[in-house]
Formats: sequence, C-alpha cells, structure tokens
Amino acid sequence: VQDIIAPSFTGCPSNQTLGTDDDFCTYTHSGTAWDPTATDNCSVLSKTYTVSGATTAITVANTSLAGQVFNSGTTTVTWTATDPSGNSQTCVFTVTVTDDQDPNAICQAYTAALQRNGEAVVTPANIDNASNDNCGIVLYEISKTGGAGTWASSVTYDCSEIGTPTAYLRVT
Repeated sequence: VQDIIAPSFTGCPSNQTLGTDDDFCTYTHSGTAWDPTATDNCSVLSKTYTVSGATTAITVANTSLAGQVFNSGTTTVTWTATDPSGNSQTCVFTVTVTDDQDPNAICQAYTAALQRNGEAVVTPANIDNASNDNCGIVLYEISKTGGAGTWASSVTYDCSEIGTPTAYLRVT
C-alpha cells in the first residue's frame, strides 16, 4: 500500500497589501489569520513556511506567521505541508508592504554670502536640519517658491534678493 495523495490546505490567504507600522519601514504580522490548515488522508508530518523577496529569505517549521516582520516591498510566503510518504502541497501568497508615512522636512536658518559674481548658491544640505523618514529619504530638493516645477538640487540668489528670502525644502 502506498500513500500517493498529497496533503491539502484550507484557508490559504489571498495576497495582502499593508502599510508599514508607525515609525518603522516594516510591518509585523499579528494573529493566525495567515496560517492555513493542512490536512492529509494519513497525517501531516510537517508544515513549514518560507518567505522570500523583500524580506530576508528564511524557512520556519511547524509554527505561525504571528510575529513575522515583513520589509517594505513584496514578499512571497510559501507554506508547504508534507506527509510521511513525502507527498507535499503548497499554499502561496504575497505580502506587499507600502510606506504610507510622509517624511518630516526639518529646516534651519542659513546665511549665504554673495560671492564676487554677485550670487549665492544654496543647496538642500544648507537648510536641512535632520529631516527624517521611517524608510529613509532618497531625494532632497530646494525651491524659492515651493510651487510645482520649481524644485531643484540648488537655487541661486543674487543682489536683488539681499535680506531674508524664503527657501523651501522638499524631502522624498
């Protein structure tokens, strides 16, 4: 007598899309809703999950996804149930974690001296005062007006702008 029937899963989760946890660039799963049930005509020897993709690849045996930390991006979760005869079945879904938290642009006053050519160049680094974001900042831009299409990697002031002109900082 041979067992040629693979285990089966009930409750295989659908693909998931979630935001990051507050102040983190990750999402930590809680509860057992993403833990499908494995059954077999004889018995289930093991049930493991593997994560790969945005989250560092690991394989965990006979446990739950509760407490699993998912990195920002798309992670594939593969549950595998195996019976004593070596038959196996998988349940696969993705967890997509998106960064929905805006960065914090923090400015500081900056004094720029006009050079001999009558101009002073100001960059975002000159007015940035430890801007931050839960997933990091990839772009710093500066503008004289803050309007659409006016953002650049630097702005130039001239003699007509001596005083206290405003500079705007945008972080992405």
